[in-house]
Amino acid sequence: MGASLSDPSKALLLSVRSGAALWLASILTQVFGDSSNLTIVDPGPSIITNVNVKCVLVIISGHPVVIEPYMSVIDALVAAWLPGTECQGVADVLFGDHGFTGKLSGTWFKNVDQLPMNIGDPHYDPLFPFGFRLTTKSMTERCRTAA
Repeated sequence: MGASLSDPSKALLLSVRSGAALWLASILTQVFGDSSNLTIVDPGPSIITNVNVKCVLVIISGHPVVIEPYMSVIDALVAAWLPGTECQGVADVLFGDHGFTGKLSGTWFKNVDQLPMNIGDPHYDPLFPFGFRLTTKSMTERCRTAA
């Protein structure tokens, strides 16, 4: 359609006919150095807010980033941290080949003004608390259970 993956047009995003979208938001901390605002870089925010179908946001960053502004428009979130160069494991989970088990080893803040945030702080109010976890079954396991 003439839109590149690095800057997809709003028209392309709005014309998605599959009924679902997958957006990989990669935070290039190794290339650009430390970030003082820990936000998703452009064009990520506009892509996330303009998708009008079911949306899975996959964060590839190695650390939490500010995602609270997008929580109302995404349907699922995967924090892939450091998934390797091919992201095969992430794809296997997203497409139901394997179940997913994950547990946060730290607290996921709502905004950078909350940092540093520690359990027990008087204003401890994370987006996702320390130890937040999710476990799902693979598609095969779900089919077996349903039968």
